[in-house]
Amino acid sequence: LTVTLQSPQTPVDTGATNEALLFTLTNTGNGNETFSLAVNNAIAGDDFDPVVAATSIYFDTDASGDLSAGDTAYVPGGNDPALLPDESIPVLIVNDIPAALTNGQLGNSMLVATSLTGTR
Repeated sequence: LTVTLQSPQTPVDTGATNEALLFTLTNTGNGNETFSLAVNNAIAGDDFDPVVAATSIYFDTDASGDLSAGDTAYVPGGNDPALLPDESIPVLIVNDIPAALTNGQLGNSMLVATSLTGTR
């Protein structure tokens, strides 16, 4: 399993909503696997923690690279991605940015994928 950030570091405005980052989830194993997904914004070494949006994970269904009406919301336990060996899927995580930040502060976000047979 690999989770790769595709988006560059993205400047955002304080108080912004629905800011998306694009990741690629790849099944590097030799068998079919289904994954549950989550967002981790409590990452040490940054200046603030982004706030997960009401719907925080989407599949980039329309391959636009950003959040758009054509994307499918992830529903834990309902549409967990099932990937063949070496198959990949683009995934967006969506955050809101807290108000009252100063220019240049950095907030990190991570997509966490958990295999039904273990975590990597």
